Amino acid sequence: MVITPAFEQFAEADRKEMDGLLARGVYRIVKRQNAETDPNILPTRMFLGFKHMLNGAQHKKSRLILGGHRETQKRMIFYSSNTIKQK
Repeated sequence: MVITPAFEQFAEADRKEMDGLLARGVYRIVKRQNAETDPNILPTRMFLGFKHMLNGAQHKKSRLILGGHRETQKRMIFYSSNTIKQK
C-alpha cells in the first residue's frame, strides 16, 4: 500500500478496509514467483471520504473499488454500485 502525505489521515481506514476484505476471503496475497502464469489481476482504487455521525463527528471511511469491467472471466454482470451512487 502506498501512502502519500496528503492521504496519511486515511491510513488507518485503508488498513481496516483491506484487513476486513482479506479476513472475508475477498482476495489473497501471493508472492510474485508463486503467481499463476496468466493471473486475473484487476485495477483497483481507494474511495476515500468522511462519514458524518449523528453527534456531529466525522469518521474517515475507505472503500476498495475494483475495476470489474476489466474482468475477463465474467460469470455475471452487475450494473450498480452503492459506492458510486454516493456522489
